[in-house]
Amino acid sequence: GIVALGHEVMVFASDFYRPQHSVSDMVPGVRMVYLPTRLRRIFPPAYIPFIPVLYREIKNGEYDIVQSEEFLQWGTILSAMASLKSHTQLVIWHELNVQQRFPGNIIQYTYAGTIGKAVMRRAALFIPRSRQARDYLLNRGIPVDKIGDVICKGVNTEIFSPFGDREGLKRQLG
Repeated sequence: GIVALGHEVMVFASDFYRPQHSVSDMVPGVRMVYLPTRLRRIFPPAYIPFIPVLYREIKNGEYDIVQSEEFLQWGTILSAMASLKSHTQLVIWHELNVQQRFPGNIIQYTYAGTIGKAVMRRAALFIPRSRQARDYLLNRGIPVDKIGDVICKGVNTEIFSPFGDREGLKRQLG
């Protein structure tokens, strides 16, 4: 979409997610940059990748928009801080739609009442991935004018159809 409109797209990701084979040439106009993930024992990279150099990359870059993934992530905090310094608009895709169980709920409440407030003020727009995620944002005090249209994850059902053979799947799983 964005590339088709003539824009360059740079995607920063944790080196934890680096594929075995390069995917940089798969989508013309999209550049993948894998940044070093730190403190892997404290912050499990599959759930909460901690990439402190992301701040520097965004702050020193010349970007029209910085899009971050999920309100409650290190990457979003770093993106919010860096986009403030670089005067870049911050857009946050948001998927979470439930209150986490203990001890996650303590982290959620603490974050929302402290650093999350600054991230919320800095964000130009939140894009919820479901109606439930939209309701979650509203219930957390995100102003309605900062919540965009719901954009669900796209799935190509011609390629991915886990329940195509329901009866066979039921037999396989017992």
